[in-house]
Amino acid sequence: MSHAGQRRRVAITLAGLCLVFAGCVTERAPNKPGLTYRDPAAPVGGGSAPLAIPSGPIATPAPNASTLTSRVQVPIVPLGQVVYDGQVLPLVSPDGRTLAVQQGESPSWSALVAAPDAVPPVGTRLAIYALNDTGPAPIGMIELPEGVILGRGADDRGFLVEWLREDSSRWIGRVPWTGGNVDWLVKGVAVCAHAVFTPQGELVFTRATAGGEAVELVLRRGDGGESVRRAAGGAYAMPQASDDGSSVFVLRAGSTGLEIEVLRIRRDIPDRAEWGAVLTRRAIAARADRETAYQIMAAVQGPMPTRTGIERSRSFAFLEPAIGRMAILDLDAGGTLPLVESSFAAARWQEGYLCATPKGLIYTPSPRTSGVHDSTRPPPLATIVDWPAIPRVLADGRRVILVGPSPTRPEMLTLARIEPSE
Repeated sequence: MSHAGQRRRVAITLAGLCLVFAGCVTERAPNKPGLTYRDPAAPVGGGSAPLAIPSGPIATPAPNASTLTSRVQVPIVPLGQVVYDGQVLPLVSPDGRTLAVQQGESPSWSALVAAPDAVPPVGTRLAIYALNDTGPAPIGMIELPEGVILGRGADDRGFLVEWLREDSSRWIGRVPWTGGNVDWLVKGVAVCAHAVFTPQGELVFTRATAGGEAVELVLRRGDGGESVRRAAGGAYAMPQASDDGSSVFVLRAGSTGLEIEVLRIRRDIPDRAEWGAVLTRRAIAARADRETAYQIMAAVQGPMPTRTGIERSRSFAFLEPAIGRMAILDLDAGGTLPLVESSFAAARWQEGYLCATPKGLIYTPSPRTSGVHDSTRPPPLATIVDWPAIPRVLADGRRVILVGPSPTRPEMLTLARIEPSE
């Protein structure tokens, strides 16, 4: 596939038009036991086995149930459009005033998924924009080294980047929202990837030796101290912290396929967070390839920094391959609860979830409180906008930045803001 063709395909993927877990794949021989590398010439899926090790009730959609759908009026502020690389979603500052976006040539799939054969991308650049009501305004930033790509997390100080270096190492840094010098948080000879922040400010990422598997999941504290967990007989991918910072969701490739593993973060000693017990583990897909893991979590928003008065949850949103929609792993309910049909991104908001679908942004009450987990009484749905907007809930818990591909220009992202009344 040509580079332009790949860009068009992934742009459609972000719109939810082909992010469906069905179809054929061409699989290469695995690099080592653990995560395999799959040629992403088609959407992932087509062979996911039934869940083999559920640790709670697994919900399934009710095929014949009726659903009440309505349209609601919420204030929407258009914010204009920005150019992006057609592949990676931008990062939004917690206050919603700034956006970091990847432009130019999109990185290879090997670079995105941190495969052992990844090489530094050429022609990829980053840009920062102030999100003004009159339209996005560029913010000047220092020139970054070649090989730097946009990361997965952001906090009040800046956004994460990852630097694929010529010596095959991969560093993790934070670029200030003002565009100043990069603070390289993780350096060295290892391949450190897919980092996210916890709400308390720790850094969570995977670590591998050059050319090897990501056998370590690292919790790095502000003082540089680390707590490390090894994936015995497997490999880790795409971690995500809970909204309250009490646990971390991570994908683990093992001999039986791809699994979800949720780990507790112990905070018994102030400023000394460390890994605790495994809270739950369950199978999610028979195919343990890097692209499946990436697409399960690619559109998921990370937690925002801790704010007083903001309710936090112990649930995780992810794209469930078996049912082809977003789902919630709810630690309090003890199970996996499906969200809106055909949804490809979701974020917790108010008393429910904002779900991006190919037909629009849908609000649904929390499935745990609405009774959807019994598959007989689906909750009422409300359409917010009629374009495939991916929600990014801000730190105040009220306002939401919406990001979606332009229907006519695949190189552009459309931006808007939900501005609820007080």
